[in-house]
Amino acid sequence: MARNDSRATPEPSNRRRWPLRVFIGATALVSIAAVGVTYTVILISTGFYAKQLCSEVFVGGRAHEAVVAQDLRNLYPALTMRWMQSRIDRTSQSAVASYFGISPTRAVHRSGQGCALTFEPVPPATDGAMRNAAMLRTAAAEPARALSKPLPWLPQSEPNPRLQAVIDRAFAEVTDDGELQQRTRGVMILRDGRVLAERYAKGFDADSRFPGWSIGKSVAHALVGMLVRDGRIRLDDPLPIPEWVADERRHITWEHMLRMTSGLAIDETYLNPRSDVNLMLWRTSDVSGFAAQAKAGATPGIDWKYTSGTTNVLMRAVRLKLGPGESHIEFPRRALFDRIGMTDTTLETDATGNFVASSFIYGTVRDYARFGWLYANDGVWQGERILPEGWVAHAAKPTARASNGEVFGAHFWVSVPESERHLYKRVPESLLQAAGFGGQRITILPAERVVIVRVGLAIRAEAWNQWKFLADVLDALDSRSD
Repeated sequence: MARNDSRATPEPSNRRRWPLRVFIGATALVSIAAVGVTYTVILISTGFYAKQLCSEVFVGGRAHEAVVAQDLRNLYPALTMRWMQSRIDRTSQSAVASYFGISPTRAVHRSGQGCALTFEPVPPATDGAMRNAAMLRTAAAEPARALSKPLPWLPQSEPNPRLQAVIDRAFAEVTDDGELQQRTRGVMILRDGRVLAERYAKGFDADSRFPGWSIGKSVAHALVGMLVRDGRIRLDDPLPIPEWVADERRHITWEHMLRMTSGLAIDETYLNPRSDVNLMLWRTSDVSGFAAQAKAGATPGIDWKYTSGTTNVLMRAVRLKLGPGESHIEFPRRALFDRIGMTDTTLETDATGNFVASSFIYGTVRDYARFGWLYANDGVWQGERILPEGWVAHAAKPTARASNGEVFGAHFWVSVPESERHLYKRVPESLLQAAGFGGQRITILPAERVVIVRVGLAIRAEAWNQWKFLADVLDALDSRSD
């Protein structure tokens, strides 16, 4: 007779449990990943906050409270407005940011070099070079800054009412919810060496220094031009990056880097906290060294890809090409800034002393206008050739079309997007434009001999339309010449 065993076997029980175990395991993994992402966001946020606060206070000359209230809280409200804590130490000229003491991040100001994030350890060799370079420029050696400093251009022309109306609209802040949108802080317009208009928002003036962000990329083009002019490099020479000599990256040339066709695998996704650009700018002391570690992702000279790391490696190469005894820190000022009157401009370095030209530059509206006028005038300043002959044409030569329809040249944008051209009667098909985050713009029309500078902090990309502003300005100028 068969035995009747009423006890349940373990198999059905296990079958019932395994979905629960999978769910618990998956939940744990997701939770761990979420914690990791959150912590990375904290690291990136405190780095951004400390660096920008330091630069705005010690380079831009603004008050701590104004920077927090007007800038940082508006950029990333969920991250900064409620929980970020910060302090300024004027004795050490530093800024610290943290979330309730979590991941405190420090940025330090060095005279003549701007602010840099400091993480331990800073590479010993470059740290020593940084300290020595900082000693070369003392506070007493800083150029004098005065609101009344004259411009080296012709006297300002008679007011143009239509142009003044265009500028009025550029500073207007009419919104349904009362939130500032355009946040224009300064405008200057030049034509034929004459100032047509100059205006500033409340709290800013001609002596204010504004972050140019990626305007620094176009300045890097000019600095490389100095080495070309002096015969120190040829554009088809490979870059002298020590880490690249033994692999396929040794074929990357100066021209590839200037046109952003290096093929380097660099992630420029700002919304990804773990992207290369975020880790490079906000979580390392050696920005150019970080960027130089990028692997070869494609054959040089084929694919175009806009990356900030490209510019920072390029500036490291500039440093390596300078001769013995030459001050790397003084090079931009000696070669370019002082020669065209950009005496209020600071191209910031990282903690190792390498220029972060991809993103960290401060200057006055007038200095940005000087830079634009140099390119509008084919690289000649008051009769003296500053840039090598043909260098402006090199910048303007199209390289590739971006996804938004704009065309990139050599570290300049060189066209109006296709989607915008049909909207306005008066926009040129080609131009030169240095463009940075927040609507920082130097628009250069060499054929028209016009330069338009706009600085501000448009939080939303769509809040400022440089192309409409350009079309309206040109319409107003045409009305005066009719």
